[in-house]
Amino acid sequence: MELGFDVDDIVIGAVGRFDPLKDFHNFVTAASGLVAKRDNIKFLMIGRNIEWSNPTLRGWIEDVGLLNNFQLIGEQSDVPYFLSTMDVFCLSSVNEAFPNVVVEAMAMGLPCVVTRAGDAAEILGDDDFVVPVKDSVSLSDALLRMCDLDPEERRRLGERGAKKVRAEYGIESIRQQYEAVYAETTRQMTNTQTNNSDPKTVEGFGDEWTRFDQSAMSDEDAKRLFEGYFSIFPWAALPKGAVGFDLGCGSGRWAKLVASRVGTLHCIDPSVAIEVARKNIGLHANCEFHQAGVDDIPLRDQSMDFGYSLGVLHHIPDTRAALAACVAKLKPGAPFLLYLYYAFDNRPVWFRAIWQVSDWVRKVISRMPHSLRYAVSQVIAGVVYWPLARAAKLAETSGINVTNFPLSSYRDCGFYVMRTDALDRFGTRLEQRFTKMEIKAMMESAGLENIRFSEEIPFWCAVGYAKSMACAA
Repeated sequence: MELGFDVDDIVIGAVGRFDPLKDFHNFVTAASGLVAKRDNIKFLMIGRNIEWSNPTLRGWIEDVGLLNNFQLIGEQSDVPYFLSTMDVFCLSSVNEAFPNVVVEAMAMGLPCVVTRAGDAAEILGDDDFVVPVKDSVSLSDALLRMCDLDPEERRRLGERGAKKVRAEYGIESIRQQYEAVYAETTRQMTNTQTNNSDPKTVEGFGDEWTRFDQSAMSDEDAKRLFEGYFSIFPWAALPKGAVGFDLGCGSGRWAKLVASRVGTLHCIDPSVAIEVARKNIGLHANCEFHQAGVDDIPLRDQSMDFGYSLGVLHHIPDTRAALAACVAKLKPGAPFLLYLYYAFDNRPVWFRAIWQVSDWVRKVISRMPHSLRYAVSQVIAGVVYWPLARAAKLAETSGINVTNFPLSSYRDCGFYVMRTDALDRFGTRLEQRFTKMEIKAMMESAGLENIRFSEEIPFWCAVGYAKSMACAA
């Protein structure tokens, strides 16, 4: 097929079916900003309904006056051939799972610019060329930076990407990952240790939830936080009168909102916070309370219709084993909602550096006496959380993207939430953090499948479904 590109043209390509999730309007809009600065850039688009006969797509291109800069060639059987005609690959999607096309482009040695959709940023592994979704200005700027590189530098970027793909997604790498999962599963099955808890951490949470029993949290904050965690939970898939459990219920702030939606809810916590939960949600006759840890969950294996553990298992010495203990209580096909602290794998380097400094502070504060760590945490809430959260809110109202603004997730929260979380963050002795891929691997090795991650704050929140015994075998 004759594409009509000149030898001096820089060809930016996009591949995918015409679908709102691919956000090709974002791609076309970014292209207009790019051509305004560089007149030798052309665009090649491939995929189902990516044709001039598509009135919507053609209209977008006509609106920005770029009919002569685009080639739309529809669905093709030999995508690698057309990838070889490109100088840069672009993924403009608003949502993805694992975008295979990015792996294919990188394997071909193409330098890539991607949005932070699904696993795209993780696959690329280069924050310099990862941009927020639905942000055509940032996408255009990143593409311009790529085009401004000399061809040799773009070639070296492409080679690094191809090497990364071979190392992480090649057959040998997959084999090693399976062997690691098998070895870890074997270790768990033969491990006779039953004390998977840190007494000081348990004691600290008992103190925290006694001080912050959530009675002063506004209904608005409670509802917003609940929806943030449970937005991906499959309520409609639960059977009538579903029986499930909340592992690490703390003060019962989630259980209070879950109880009215299910048949029976088992609230489980190893600390004295279980009494706080009993006080907060005792009016719900369908709640049962158990002061127990993850090693001795008082439920029969394969007896639960659902379960969840939010912000708990990363405070347990062996998170992987703790997750497996939870999944063992689920019936085949039952959903399990999990939230673990993320390793800032979707954040820039400078953001992770700020967190590292804060973690050194946490390690000092968390070893103070309870009263002192509480007092210090409240000062931090007042002089750090509140000002940064309100600054983020102000910036957002001015049209500024605050995605990577420290503590911007609190911009709509009341001060009570900030005070609670400051103590939770800086008063906890044991804290572990995991990347998205590590969480997925743990969930799979624990016996969950069809895993789906929320792409919104809080990161990383995921839901998976217990495998049947036949599948697990």
